[in-house]
Amino acid sequence: ELTIYASGIPAGQKLTVYASQFQAEASAWRAAIGTLSNGRNVLAVPQIGSQNTPRGGSLYLTYGGTNPEGIRLHIRRGTDIPVLELADWYSLSESQRRSELGRYVGELERYAAGLTGDLRTNIRNVTEISTPTMLLSLPAAAVQNGAGRSRAERIETLYQTILAWEDVMHICKTTQGIDITYAQNDMQTRQNIRCMQMFSGAFMYAAGNYIGIGYGSCAGMVSGLPIAQLSAGAT
Repeated sequence: ELTIYASGIPAGQKLTVYASQFQAEASAWRAAIGTLSNGRNVLAVPQIGSQNTPRGGSLYLTYGGTNPEGIRLHIRRGTDIPVLELADWYSLSESQRRSELGRYVGELERYAAGLTGDLRTNIRNVTEISTPTMLLSLPAAAVQNGAGRSRAERIETLYQTILAWEDVMHICKTTQGIDITYAQNDMQTRQNIRCMQMFSGAFMYAAGNYIGIGYGSCAGMVSGLPIAQLSAGAT
């Protein structure tokens, strides 16, 4: 069970909580566990999927009402995982971006140092990276290893990775006739790439609301370079 104390939810508005499973099967990776009202909410987390491995993963909230900034939540019996929130990338200066990246890298280093056991099944081996167009739901240890070895290298690698993802989404959108990209992007949805179990013969797959990749591919999601920094012969 989770206990969530909520305040500031406007009357008549709905805030739904979803539980997810780390390294889930394609057939079952999340479940709605309830809606919140102001005050104390006790929610039961069901088993998601049928495998005999530790059960647990990130919590997600959906809300489409007014004044989201005024809502406050306090969650008990959960684990505070490293989260990089840079959806407001284009409204920040370079120094502000790097400051937030530095905060995240420090949190990630401390968190990853405490992970033990089989990291492919450890349900606490989770981090979330939010960019203007992407949500990367990845193993914390994979991001830690893929971004570099020093603090400065990790900050720089993640900075360039976000630029790279913006290039990727620019190409994807303009290919489909959507020319409002980069800082002019006005779409409210993001592409979600998730660490998932692979079925036989697959290295990735596209589902209805996410793209699933295997554990071994996750480090590559945070080690990209933008087009401007690629060599002339890059493809």
